[in-house]
Amino acid sequence: MAREMYKYLKMEIKKLLEKNQALQAENFANSVLMNELNVTNDRLQMENDRYVYEIKDMKLKFENDRRVIERTAEQKVNQIQEDCDKQLKQLREYMTIEINVAIAIKDKIINDNKFQQEKLKKFATLLAIPRLHFDYIEKHGVNQFVEFCEDIVKRERALQVAKEAEKEKLNLRQKQ
Repeated sequence: MAREMYKYLKMEIKKLLEKNQALQAENFANSVLMNELNVTNDRLQMENDRYVYEIKDMKLKFENDRRVIERTAEQKVNQIQEDCDKQLKQLREYMTIEINVAIAIKDKIINDNKFQQEKLKKFATLLAIPRLHFDYIEKHGVNQFVEFCEDIVKRERALQVAKEAEKEKLNLRQKQ
């Protein structure tokens, strides 16, 4: 029985040694795999860190580019606004000049029209005088007739000056 026990224990020890060797081999394989996992983990962590750094760098570049674009766009908008203001100022100046020219032309036309009307009145008067006063010319002579006509013209001018003075007084009263 001791022999059987010895054999039994020897077989058990042998089995345990085999199991131990198998476990050691498995442990060694696991440690090799763990080392490979650690190496792979370190490599992946380095790649991850590199990508994180690249992403941060890209974010910084993007932010800088965005600021540059915003600044450039703002400068362009300001430049366009200044150009528009200059063009608007020039247009206002041109319009002011055109309005002043138009007013001057209108005043000139009105003055010319008044002058022409006065000439027409005088001409009509001169045309009417010989027909109406033909007998007067024959009786008193041309020189006296010319003096008579000059007196009429002086009276008309005096009346016209009085009318214009009256109009100016009315305009002044209306403005006040």
